[in-house]
Amino acid sequence: MSLQFESGEVIYAYHQGLIYEAKILEMDVKGGRQMYYIHYKGWKDKWNEWVDDTRILKHTEENTAKRDRLKQKKRGRPPITTAKATTTTTHEDTPAAKIDLTSVLRKILLEDRDLINHHKSLVRLPRTHSVHYILDRFKEDSGLSQMSDSSNMGFRRAILADLEILFEVSLGSRLLYRFERPQFEDIHQKINSGEPVGRLSQIYGPEHFVRFLSKLPELLSAFPVDLETHLALCAEVSELIKFLSKSAPQITGSHNYEEVSVQYLRRLDL
Repeated sequence: MSLQFESGEVIYAYHQGLIYEAKILEMDVKGGRQMYYIHYKGWKDKWNEWVDDTRILKHTEENTAKRDRLKQKKRGRPPITTAKATTTTTHEDTPAAKIDLTSVLRKILLEDRDLINHHKSLVRLPRTHSVHYILDRFKEDSGLSQMSDSSNMGFRRAILADLEILFEVSLGSRLLYRFERPQFEDIHQKINSGEPVGRLSQIYGPEHFVRFLSKLPELLSAFPVDLETHLALCAEVSELIKFLSKSAPQITGSHNYEEVSVQYLRRLDL
């Protein structure tokens, strides 16, 4: 049974692999899922965000201890050193994320672009093998779906939760071709009207997730993270790419696309 939270409640929230104190400012149902608009204590309002219950925890002694364990684990990691000296790395020193797609995923990316822009087809939605489904299977494959007090496993699960949210936030503005915009607008309208269609990550699938991974270095550049979190995130994404490269050929292909109606083309003035 899911925990009950209230507006105005002081809680803990996962962000970039750590746990921070926060406060629930608003609550709303989006896409059939309970969402919480939170403010991180001591942070500027620009960091306020909507999260679901996978990102928040009750403000209990047990979760305070969990927060402290995660913080201590990060502090306890060996410093970044060179042969000559120990260096402290700031966000400004953090390199751009280096994420290389495999040839399998690059092929999917190219075929996807051709089917949409040249053949004027759309991915048939909702996808059975959604982004949410892919991440769940990856967690199972990596042993991350098991309940554990391991701070490392919690840290990795939080990274994947953040990636799923970043996918949803980026989808409408960064991941769509012009030909797909009316389809997205129809889905977004259903979500906003309260229809139980699910989250965007439960509607879109591997085709859009591969686009997301290809743009991830650019997307991550807007978020300030320390070097250790940066390295952990890149390592997690690297494993995710390997996993997706093995499964993608079985769950992608032209049979997952469909022709559009004349009415759809008219909306695009084509």
